[in-house]
Amino acid sequence: MTRSSSGKRLPYRQLIGWMLAGLLLLLILLGGFKGYRIYIHARSAWDTARDLIPLARQVTASPRDVTVYQSILQDLSTLEADAVALREELSPFFPVMRRMGWVPRVGGLVSVSPDLLEAGIALLTGGRISLENALPLLEAFAEAQAPSEDTLEIDLMARILPSLEASASSWRDVGEELDRANAILQGIDLSQLPPQLAHRIWKLRTLLPRARPLVDLIPSLPELLGAREERAYLIIAQNSDELRATGGFISGVGLVRLDRGKLTELTFRDSYAVDNLSQPHPPAPDALRRHMGAELLFLRDANWSPDFPTSAQVIQTLYRLDQGVETQGVIAFDLIAVRMLVDALEPLDVPGVEAPLTGENVLAQIKAAWARPAEGVTIEQDAREWWRRRKDFMPALVQAAVRRLFAGDVDFVRLGRAVWQAANEKHILIYLDDPSAQEAIVALGWDGGLRPGGHDYLAVFDTNVGYNKVNAVVTREMDYTVAWEDDAWMGRLVLTYTHPIQIDLEACIHRPKYGRTYEDMTRRCYWDYVRVYVPEGSRLIRAEGLDPVTVQEMPGEEGSWVVAGLFVMRPGTTRVVQLTYRLPDRVAKDGIYRLRVQKQPGIVEVRLRLSFIGPPGTIWRTADGQRGDRFRREAALRRDITWEVYRLASPE
Repeated sequence: MTRSSSGKRLPYRQLIGWMLAGLLLLLILLGGFKGYRIYIHARSAWDTARDLIPLARQVTASPRDVTVYQSILQDLSTLEADAVALREELSPFFPVMRRMGWVPRVGGLVSVSPDLLEAGIALLTGGRISLENALPLLEAFAEAQAPSEDTLEIDLMARILPSLEASASSWRDVGEELDRANAILQGIDLSQLPPQLAHRIWKLRTLLPRARPLVDLIPSLPELLGAREERAYLIIAQNSDELRATGGFISGVGLVRLDRGKLTELTFRDSYAVDNLSQPHPPAPDALRRHMGAELLFLRDANWSPDFPTSAQVIQTLYRLDQGVETQGVIAFDLIAVRMLVDALEPLDVPGVEAPLTGENVLAQIKAAWARPAEGVTIEQDAREWWRRRKDFMPALVQAAVRRLFAGDVDFVRLGRAVWQAANEKHILIYLDDPSAQEAIVALGWDGGLRPGGHDYLAVFDTNVGYNKVNAVVTREMDYTVAWEDDAWMGRLVLTYTHPIQIDLEACIHRPKYGRTYEDMTRRCYWDYVRVYVPEGSRLIRAEGLDPVTVQEMPGEEGSWVVAGLFVMRPGTTRVVQLTYRLPDRVAKDGIYRLRVQKQPGIVEVRLRLSFIGPPGTIWRTADGQRGDRFRREAALRRDITWEVYRLASPE
């Protein structure tokens, strides 16, 4: 009975065994098939990514070759499709992969791989849509012809306008993809990644938020180009050798008109020529009146406020008063921007100039043309004619740059980098009446606006009130210390100015006087009206190095507080200005000391040294991991910076 029963059970066990073996074989086959599919897509993605590298080099070598961009678009589409397929194949394993951080050496990378893949897909999708939108524009640029020598009738922007209007909504899709990628990347623990990959992810996390506003700006371009009605913009040339709050003395004013994308007017002239003395002008700011004797405010001095949106609106108001022209925006540039842009467009041929202009020689040529502007005329030969023609070079330079831009032989990658750098370093400032466009400009940091914030704040603005060009040679260094003393936060600012020209002057003469050459105007005394912007609620304790009679405290723009005063220094000397002031308690609220330092436009860089001294017995930490109760940081201030120190322990 037992044997018979056992004999009946054996076929059943064999059946179960064969079923399990078959199931295992099926899983192996399926796994092998899935693994093969994963391998195929991964290999395709790898090969496509490698193909993109030489194409990127071709963009630099042949920026107007549309076929290169078409090839890039094709490869981006292939890479995106492979990445999406990999996500579908690997998604069942994502939960397991995310828990593999414990595996030695490779576990960290495996655990964040799902997030890296998702971020990569978002970036590829955004890149593909961007290039699809950009191709019609690139084709228009490739077909552009150079305008004739006697006209600037350019219809390039009119030809790209329909494409810009048609793509407006899809740029919003690009923005959403970039936001998705940025959100994923910000959540990745970089310590889990190999150093080289971690550095690349860190660069992406830094770049994406900075580039994102550009995507928001693009849908506004049709309106800015006059899609529905004509738009007019002022182009302001600021001479940074005669420093003013927003970058330099306003030496020239241009007017640009755009109608349905067509450039219908481009004029540029001396800022003095804009004045209409028959119109009643507003009184000059008090400090301008006291230190330069100006009773009325004219356009050349309209950038008195260091907050560029404020100054831009004053410029628009005065231009409307003098010329009867309504404008919808203001773009200002300084001499450093001129050098950067010419360097990207070089060589430039300007009528009347023998050698082609380059980034290296353009500033020297501007200064030479100032001294001898028209057919060799000098100030000694004919002062009136020299005065009238001394700034003729700039309009010719602008027209040469525009012609070169649309002639075809331009490296747009190089030009884009030049514009990006110039705007980021405040050598180009932009104000637009269009609210959505200006919001994007503000987010990019290209508006030149003051941003005191809710913690500590420092911005120093020098204004040359001496009728000369000494800022071509004068340098400034900044030392700022914040320290806890007598139950309060104290700020100590030391400004060191150096005038390196060695010349013996009998006296510092404060009146307008032109020299025989441009360089003559750099060999004079520096009359500097200094404004130091600090947090609202600060109180000045001591000021040294300024004329005591001129020292003032006053409310500033955007909820700031200003300490101001004047000093005069001779060539070949150094002047030290020291300010000591009590800061409001909020500079270190919630255990975070945050300092924002804003750079003045018109200056290449300022040597900056920062020191922090916390209350005794407290422990603080910097963003780079240093711990203690005091820290020091040095920087070459080329753009606005933020410094944060975090409190870890209370005083004992």
